[in-house]
Amino acid sequence: MEKEEIKVSVIIPIYNVEKYVEACLQSVCEQSLREIEIICVNDGSPDNSMEVVEKIASKDKRIRFLEKENGGLSSARNAGLRTARGEYILFLDGDDALKSNALEVLYHHMTENDLQQLFFEAEVVYDTPKIEHQNRKKYHTYYRRQQEYPNPLQGKEMLCRLVDNKEYRMSACLQIFERQFLMENRLEFEEGIIQEDNLFTPQALWAANRVMVLKEALYIRRLHESSIMMTKHPADSSWGYYVCMRELQKLIDQEPEQEESKNCVQKLINQLLQEAVAAACGCEKEPVIQVLSGKVGKDELEEYINAVWESEYMAYRKSFPGRAKYWLIKKMRLG
Repeated sequence: MEKEEIKVSVIIPIYNVEKYVEACLQSVCEQSLREIEIICVNDGSPDNSMEVVEKIASKDKRIRFLEKENGGLSSARNAGLRTARGEYILFLDGDDALKSNALEVLYHHMTENDLQQLFFEAEVVYDTPKIEHQNRKKYHTYYRRQQEYPNPLQGKEMLCRLVDNKEYRMSACLQIFERQFLMENRLEFEEGIIQEDNLFTPQALWAANRVMVLKEALYIRRLHESSIMMTKHPADSSWGYYVCMRELQKLIDQEPEQEESKNCVQKLINQLLQEAVAAACGCEKEPVIQVLSGKVGKDELEEYINAVWESEYMAYRKSFPGRAKYWLIKKMRLG
């Protein structure tokens, strides 16, 4: 396929998604927009996911795959991005899927409005009744927005609108990007952490000049027991949130004159601190440090301890009023 024929590159990291990847790939292969490439990045998956991919690829020449050692979701997305040839980039998780017209709708919206970044929405499906019971209150309408965003905006302004309306959703999979925009701004995912979308999305918005929100559910997000966010050690989640807040602080420190935009990003930083604390506060400090000490440098670990474990918010979460409040919140979510 010649470069000029590729309208959208769909990048799919492959890791332990044997049960779901066939449905994922079929949803892309059957898209109404045909001028696409499908890049499957094998992130050292130990299961039979790639056998499924190879079987489908034998019938659809638009699929190509990369092999790499396990490096995590960020590393796999970056590997796919560096080889992508499409005009636009969409990231798709291997256990999720797309609506049949998703890429056509998104492509026309991007081209007609000359956009660099476009947010869209998702519907959620649950693998089991138990998972639905545990997560329905939080996620059933989580990826749908109520407010209207009819016009293209500069990225910083869009970020503030979404944050102020409490409709900011950071998932990179629920956006489509102009590839040239990503390349020119050297936008990639932070490797070595999870929670990477909490950094990538505001970095993209900080750089973008034309962004819109499309209030249409074009993505199918699947919640299941082995989802990344449901299986990682709390220390990894806490560290990921901390790295995102640290890098966002650097971002706003570089442009002191952007007061309104800085305030919006500061709200995100405060939220990330709360998430970093929430992820770790159910554990004792020493086991968390032990998990991280083999992964990060001594100085970085000390900075993390000072920022997260010595924070006022951690002291509150571990106090009796804090524990009682969040026990009640959790109970209400579960019904």
